[in-house]
Amino acid sequence: MPIEIINLPTAKPASNNEGALARTAAENSRSEKAPNNSEIPTQTDTVSITEIATQLQSMESKISDIPVIDIERVEAVKASLENGEFQINDNKLADNILRIESQL
Repeated sequence: MPIEIINLPTAKPASNNEGALARTAAENSRSEKAPNNSEIPTQTDTVSITEIATQLQSMESKISDIPVIDIERVEAVKASLENGEFQINDNKLADNILRIESQL
């Protein structure tokens, strides 16, 4: 699928003789620049994990074992709401809202 580029000059197609010369010159320059495999030194890459990364991996595995939702707490709150026993601590709620807002 061709892409139309506006306001760029178009190149004239090279004649057969010019194209052959251009290809020969390109091939010669590639062969001159091609490295000899025996001249390339063998390199090995090493990776080291810092102690912090190791600690993060350990914490991640511990966290992955903890359930995202505490089903027992959800059931307890649900039962207290249904029974009309759930009480909201205004001061604790306000403190938690302020703490969350200050972290943003």
